[in-house]
Amino acid sequence: MDKPVLKVKNLKKTYKFVPHYIPALSDVSFDIFPGEVVALLGLNGAGKTTTVKIILNFISADSGETEIFGVDSRFSISRERLSYLPEKISLQEELTPSELFEFLGRVFNYSETETKQKMEYLLEFVKLNGKENLMCGKFSKGMLQRLGLAMALFHNPEFLILDEPLTGLDPLGMRMVEDVIIEKKKEGITMLICSHELDFIERTASKIIILHEGKVLSNFAKKDISVPLKDFFFKVIAE
Repeated sequence: MDKPVLKVKNLKKTYKFVPHYIPALSDVSFDIFPGEVVALLGLNGAGKTTTVKIILNFISADSGETEIFGVDSRFSISRERLSYLPEKISLQEELTPSELFEFLGRVFNYSETETKQKMEYLLEFVKLNGKENLMCGKFSKGMLQRLGLAMALFHNPEFLILDEPLTGLDPLGMRMVEDVIIEKKKEGITMLICSHELDFIERTASKIIILHEGKVLSNFAKKDISVPLKDFFFKVIAE
């Protein structure tokens, strides 16, 4: 069997706001294998964001382990083949996509020609072709979200973590992002998606993990769920 792209084992996390202690995660464990598109679902406060932040080493767990491609995720080398799209894109308003991609090209040691070719391909891929010289301050929320997705795909990541990728998108933008995810799924890219859009998840994910009050309540292949995802989700939460 393939080794997991992501291994999460026995994560525990409590936020300390003296004199209060707020439990966030309690013994959370799951694996994601190559080519899987895994949805991490849950109500607000379920522990999704905390889990993702620990995976990305933004915060530390109280105990437990996370590994990316077999390497402890606290080491930066584990994240070299990963890209992350946050829920809220924050880019300097005076910069243009062309300037942002130029920076990325330098980071990943691409030639100017390679960088330009990848930028043109990706901007067309997310329907922003012709906007490469428009300052980000002129972009709508949906356009920024699509630009963020294009930037996340720049270095051909093998593992994508997408946090609420439909945020700020109109129906056309939602459909476009969904098409991109399905295309990357066909290419065998492994993904972890946090989203409240259950219809979107039902069409894109291959595995469903449901968190509730910091615990994993469900971890199933979508093909094994015999009812609509909305019904399944609320049934699991209610139990």
